[in-house]
Amino acid sequence: MEGFFRMDGRESPVFQFSRDENEPPKMIPNGVIDGSRQFKIHRMRISRSATCTVLNVISPSCIWVRQINHITDQLQVTDLNTLTCLSVAREGTYVMAPLQQGIYARARVVQIATAEDNSKERKEYAMVLFIDEGTVAWVSTKCLAKMDFMLSYHPWQAIATALFKIRPRHGEQWNRETTETLRTILSEYEFVRIKLVQNSKESYNNFHTVLKVNMDGLQWVKDTLGCSISYALARRSRDVLCDRLMFDAFEQCLYPYEGRSSEFPFSVPEETWRNAFPTPDGVKEIEFEDQCALWNETGLGPQVKVADVDFLNEAGYFTRGLFLVNVEATHTISPYEFYARPLLVKEMDGGGSNEEDANNSEEAYREEDDAMIAANEELQRHACELNSFYGYPSNRKRIDMERVKKGLEMGTRVYGIAQMQGDLAVFTGVWQRVEIIGLKAASNQDDYYCRIRFLDSGGTDIRLLSTILEIHPMHCDRPPMCLQMCMHSIEPANDEKQWSPEALKFFRRELREDVPIGMNVLGQLNKLVGFIVPQLEQN
Repeated sequence: MEGFFRMDGRESPVFQFSRDENEPPKMIPNGVIDGSRQFKIHRMRISRSATCTVLNVISPSCIWVRQINHITDQLQVTDLNTLTCLSVAREGTYVMAPLQQGIYARARVVQIATAEDNSKERKEYAMVLFIDEGTVAWVSTKCLAKMDFMLSYHPWQAIATALFKIRPRHGEQWNRETTETLRTILSEYEFVRIKLVQNSKESYNNFHTVLKVNMDGLQWVKDTLGCSISYALARRSRDVLCDRLMFDAFEQCLYPYEGRSSEFPFSVPEETWRNAFPTPDGVKEIEFEDQCALWNETGLGPQVKVADVDFLNEAGYFTRGLFLVNVEATHTISPYEFYARPLLVKEMDGGGSNEEDANNSEEAYREEDDAMIAANEELQRHACELNSFYGYPSNRKRIDMERVKKGLEMGTRVYGIAQMQGDLAVFTGVWQRVEIIGLKAASNQDDYYCRIRFLDSGGTDIRLLSTILEIHPMHCDRPPMCLQMCMHSIEPANDEKQWSPEALKFFRRELREDVPIGMNVLGQLNKLVGFIVPQLEQN
């Protein structure tokens, strides 16, 4: 365990050297090894610097990061019917393992363990390292799948790094308090910039070498300054020494961490998707034919429950006269178009002394923070539900184009399911509920471009209508989880028809996403567009 997570003590050569000293070394390629079923997958090598996000913090000597231009989503499998069950699991081999419900990701088997259930049946479990996530999990070997050889030609997306110029003040290992302090520091930054420190002695011909780096915390991608993580850790923790005179990566030792033997103890997974190989029989298959025939006759498809003002009021979303939301800043367009997720906050008792009011105010802030966390967790649960259902081809049916055209002409709402890619898909789900709000004929006369609005994550996009799926009625009971909104009683200055770049920049900066935003809802739901008209107050 210790050697694996520190990644020392093992060999994974980068180059193959010839006996002829005059012949240059050859780089060992990714992919299948000598026609066998074994794969070799290179690690990502950084020659100078890179901007990354932090994935997992084991200790100051093992921090997993990933470059911002990664392709992780392209290396995952969401169509579970394409998987082939793994017959035998062996330590050190690459497999596909369940990352979350409905998503399989590339992994390497680290350890095999056996356990007996209540019936004394002996079962086998594997601890796998997700090579694109930098995290580990215990799963049943029955749920593991073979990796497609094409996936072996892409390097690990997760990169193991170690902070440079620091060491424990007492002893030869990192304690838990130091690691927790490091996690707190890294959580304060959106990105990190790693700069590789050159090594004068250790061989570069080993992929298992942890990259020793100078790491700077960045508030945004183009932050040119940053804050040194090593120096920040040395300032905040009395158990850390910073050696400012260290310049060679060879001098930086990799220290074990306290409790390493129990950091990832064996545990039997409770989730069904981590204990059994996915089969279509495990998912309720729905036949759409009869329902779709009825939709085509009436022109009215499945209708998602509307989140209008009356619904929000009855559900308790108005707190102390305000409608609290969490803004999705990624999709903020202008004061006339931005997106936010309603927050269900517990109502606090009013009145009392100044001290009681202060305590109530502090408690209210905690309730609002908890509401933001609960809203995110609800979104992830909903994403898992959609992933597990539409991940099977038998539950996917292309939306009827004529019905969409007829519905929009009649002024009725048209809903469907769209597939997502990129970083957002990991959080919001691969399959998302959408509303089709416009059509335009494509160059291909048999297809259309459609503008869609994402009901649960916010924002709009333009897709080919042929890529949109029918939404099953059981996924229409939940109202949209992210609402489109616009500001009331404001307009661009100087009779301009469009917002100036300065005004948009100011609005995006002030419309924060890290705190709840209070709104006074003045309008009602626009039945044709579907947005709330608020006035804003920052809490």
